[in-house]
Amino acid sequence: MKRAFYGAMMLAIAWVGTAKASDPVGIYARVDRVSMEPNEETPERIKIWGAFSMAAGRGDSYQTPECGYLYFQIASGQEKQCRAEWADFKRVAGTGQVIAFGNRYRTKLAIRTVPLQASKGPAADPQKIAHWIADLDSDQFAVREKATRELEKQGESARPALRKALENHPKPEARKRLERLTDNDRPDPYPLGVGVMKIETGTNYDTDYGPIKGLLEMPAAVAPGDGSLEATGKINLVAANIRDRRHTDSQYVFEIEDAAGTKEVSPPIPAGDQQTKWSPKMELKAGAHYAWRVRAVQGDWKSPVCRAVFIVKG
Repeated sequence: MKRAFYGAMMLAIAWVGTAKASDPVGIYARVDRVSMEPNEETPERIKIWGAFSMAAGRGDSYQTPECGYLYFQIASGQEKQCRAEWADFKRVAGTGQVIAFGNRYRTKLAIRTVPLQASKGPAADPQKIAHWIADLDSDQFAVREKATRELEKQGESARPALRKALENHPKPEARKRLERLTDNDRPDPYPLGVGVMKIETGTNYDTDYGPIKGLLEMPAAVAPGDGSLEATGKINLVAANIRDRRHTDSQYVFEIEDAAGTKEVSPPIPAGDQQTKWSPKMELKAGAHYAWRVRAVQGDWKSPVCRAVFIVKG
């Protein structure tokens, strides 16, 4: 595996093996887009949208890649280095390139997501909320994901119970999800660490190293993007094809869901040229939030799921 270190003034190359006793990288990522605040000339904050595999504990363990965004505040006294690295994120955004940054031993972050908010109405039964909170620590990933989605739909009505659950010292997996659900969107300190490294794995397609492999196997939500504003009526969902050459015959399964839980799922769709599209029959309603998901499938193999939430104008 080859890593190319980006920098404002130079490009350095380092070679490392994929099998390591300890990997210092805090985050492996595929950057889909970035936005800088208050401007791009002298940014103080950055939002990085894409898919992320976060370091888990010590050694070389990483979490399964998740879609969402990271939100960072510039490090005081290290503004020049932060802005140089942020410019690197902008350069690779939308290319499908896998990068690495941050430090395993200093980077403690939660991936943020746009909530799939429920339309205004009566709050959920407190017993249901308690049940979903308990499911955040389930041994089954699908159960944890369903509970997270259900709690997201409740919006502010679930916040008191979520905050109370956090105060009760939950287990790590539940804590991560509770923190994400109660996040008030304050930026995290930017995690200066190993620099921003462009990952080259031969041709940037073939690797068995877990965090990189998972990112190469995951489609990207091209349109509508996470957090985007869309018009009412019909919509086309567009996904960037996976970059994993071991599954070149993959097809793509799409799903769209409204805040009430109504879903529409596509049949497996043959891959297009670089991108694959699907047009659901569901009509988008003004002011509503919708989540859409896509994964690649080939035989019994399924890729990680890419998820995005968009908002309809009005």
